[in-house]
Amino acid sequence: MLRSRRAGDLERQRQALGVVGGVLVAILAVAVLAARRISGHISEVSVATEALAAGDLRRRVEVRRGDEIGVMASAFNAMAERLEETYVGIEEKVRERTAELSRRNAGIDLLQKAATTANNAKDPEAAGVVALDLICEYLGWPVGHVYGTRRGKREPGEPELFPSGLWH
Repeated sequence: MLRSRRAGDLERQRQALGVVGGVLVAILAVAVLAARRISGHISEVSVATEALAAGDLRRRVEVRRGDEIGVMASAFNAMAERLEETYVGIEEKVRERTAELSRRNAGIDLLQKAATTANNAKDPEAAGVVALDLICEYLGWPVGHVYGTRRGKREPGEPELFPSGLWH
């Protein structure tokens, strides 16, 4: 009887150990699956962060859950969007300033050419013709005409415009 009792106890212990072992394996499997799921989402955010750091401003992360990782993904997406908007704004300002600089440089170039022409001209009329051609070319005008000034006859001391013979 003692043997049968011992055998029964031993069998129950084996069954209890089997159940505990099965539960441990199940817990371990659930933990591994949860860890992979969590690490997969974190890995996705990490890869997107590296892409953003490398200059891919259009990279976004899919928000799959509402937990801390989802909050982190949403924050990443908001940050990436603001960064892209800022970058676009900066690029637009650079284009505008570059265009303005080009216009100013063209104006300075025109003034330099006009001054050089005036210094090298034989007479004021020759300087006026070249300066008029340069100005019309710079402004894109198909026609140009030079007016001169002289002391006014009606109001002494006030300059008065008169047409010259210089045309472009």
